[in-house]
Amino acid sequence: MAGTFDGSDELISLCAIDFLTGETLIDSLVIPWRPITDWRTKIHGIDATMIHEAATHQSALRGWAAAREELWKHVDESTILIGQTILFDFEALRLIHMRVVDSAILATEAVFNKMGKKNRKPRRRWGLQELCETFLGIKIRNGDGIHDNLEDVLAAREVVLQYLLKPEDFKKWADKAREDFWKPKAGSKNKKKKKSKEPTRQSVEQAAPAFDPIEDYADFYDSFDDEDIFYDFEDAKMFQLERGWFTNYGADIAYY
Repeated sequence: MAGTFDGSDELISLCAIDFLTGETLIDSLVIPWRPITDWRTKIHGIDATMIHEAATHQSALRGWAAAREELWKHVDESTILIGQTILFDFEALRLIHMRVVDSAILATEAVFNKMGKKNRKPRRRWGLQELCETFLGIKIRNGDGIHDNLEDVLAAREVVLQYLLKPEDFKKWADKAREDFWKPKAGSKNKKKKKSKEPTRQSVEQAAPAFDPIEDYADFYDSFDDEDIFYDFEDAKMFQLERGWFTNYGADIAYY
């Protein structure tokens, strides 16, 4: 995503693959619908020149609406969408979908599922890069830490695949992550808290936000009938998310 004049975000890329085969179905730049004031190139490597060249050669999707239409060529109400913190991508595309597997939520539930329903709110969320390194034993984003959409979506797919194929290994990872989480941090009592910065997608994955992605969104989704699976955020004025917690760098989606 890139930043606009009013501090909100604008979609500038979309990537989607087939979960079962790994085939790339969409990997495209998206021409922003509104003027961009902050390209955030250091995060995702995309700048105005790249968008201009793609637009000139007609190889970019024209705005978030066109990107959503492109996604809908492959998706219907029965499709299971898979990704890491996928609600960021849903907000960027102005859609709601009922059938979702989120690798970030899988990890959070696995770590904190023994706390009981009353205390189930996640105290931490594991980012994709950390999940890949600690659970899969692989490193991603080696090119100066830049997020590549295709690499990210393939990585999220691999996390979910290994979760399904090797549940015992995932349980061992979760047990260790839980132990590390509760382990006292050296010097934590005397450490002065730093002034918090404006949260980004990465910081949201590291520190849990005010809402519970497991309970709050489950309750929200349950309020919809089947015909409401896809809903436009702007037209419906629904799903009012706290803007400060939502900074998206591109839509990365796997599905089957």
